[in-house]
Amino acid sequence: MFGPVTIISAAFALSVAAQAPSTNLQGCVTKYDASIDYFPEKIDSANLTNLAYTYNKSYKTIVNSFSNETVVLYQCGTPKPDVPGAAQIISVPIQNLTTASTTIVTYLELLGKRSAIKHTTSGTLGYISSPCIQQLVATDASSIIEVDSKNKTHALEQIASTDVFFHYLTSIAVNTTNAVNFPASADPGVKGRAEWVGFLGAFFNLEGKANQISTALATNYAQLAAAANATSTRPVVAWVEYQKSYGPQYPEGWKINYKAYQTDFTKAAGAIPYLPATTEGTMSVTGTKTFTTTYSYNSSAAFIAALAPVDIVIDLSFANVNSSDFSTSFAIQSASPVKFFNSKQVFMFNKQISGGNGGNQFFEAATVLQNVVLADLISVTHPEVVGSSYTPRFLRNAFKDQQSVQTAKECKDVAAAEVVPIIQVVKASSAQKVATVFALALVAALL
Repeated sequence: MFGPVTIISAAFALSVAAQAPSTNLQGCVTKYDASIDYFPEKIDSANLTNLAYTYNKSYKTIVNSFSNETVVLYQCGTPKPDVPGAAQIISVPIQNLTTASTTIVTYLELLGKRSAIKHTTSGTLGYISSPCIQQLVATDASSIIEVDSKNKTHALEQIASTDVFFHYLTSIAVNTTNAVNFPASADPGVKGRAEWVGFLGAFFNLEGKANQISTALATNYAQLAAAANATSTRPVVAWVEYQKSYGPQYPEGWKINYKAYQTDFTKAAGAIPYLPATTEGTMSVTGTKTFTTTYSYNSSAAFIAALAPVDIVIDLSFANVNSSDFSTSFAIQSASPVKFFNSKQVFMFNKQISGGNGGNQFFEAATVLQNVVLADLISVTHPEVVGSSYTPRFLRNAFKDQQSVQTAKECKDVAAAEVVPIIQVVKASSAQKVATVFALALVAALL
């Protein structure tokens, strides 16, 4: 027979067990119990580059080694922890935020949290090209407001009214109490940039969804890379940039970039990233070959001569929008002997722009949609892999393709999360086709 104490203890144990969540909470705890793990869904933190997660029962700690910052997130309705050295201790799930960058937008849309944006820093909102963000603002102009550009005190009050101010190297952040670094676009390599989905997901207690998104993107990326690298040819690709003169401190310049994310994408697309030979007196080299190397030339003639072995050029010059701009910036003639120009293999990552200030979708979405960037490149390096029906989202031929202005009309459902785009491989082995089915199943789980 069971005594009264045993029965009461058993009943209490069942009560506690009933309170333990099976998924991360989207509200606050109403009856705190120190024995319960309030974060059953955790970020899959194996082999991360810049972020380290530690989960306690009612709070989680994220160490951002890229920005040298520690953030503590505790479940609302539980005691606020005391963690020495933490830059911020924030109650989660957060409900709203301020952003200083457009880069965060697509991360939020994939998580289904675009409506969490309440403020942007001055000048940011007009550069957002997302059709659904445009739709939100068109429907209700007060849904997202830029902070006051003329009254700093008011601007700080607006930022403080939101749960978090996500930024990176923003001067006004030093005067705020809720600033958190979000350096996704500054992360040098493809692998590191992919990790920031989980970082944002943790603020919304959406680790489970963030893991699914990350897995789907990584699976599709790997599948595309495998197919592109199974081909027999290896075109040479150079990423270039023209810098207009802004006085003696910033002279005119012609650059070949060899940055980590660019070489990552190029190699994954089954191509060779172009590494020019160092020629004394014509160029200078900054950075290291594995991080952010830039080769700067002191004349357009030396620059063009250096590109002689190149098959494909990616022009990242901010002001260039067509082949005429390219010709003018780099002083290249229509009768140039350079093969990439004669074969019209000049491309730009500025296909989709916003109607307001010409904000570029590539700067907004490419940091997280790495599989799409890769597919766009493969459509140029090995078009047979993605097929002739594939339409690039970010990349366009400077000679042939026009820019596309994104408007609110393109928004299909302002309340819905953006679906992870999965790019089909047309030319694939049986194993690669299996990977496609697996990736699509992961995406279906997000809906």
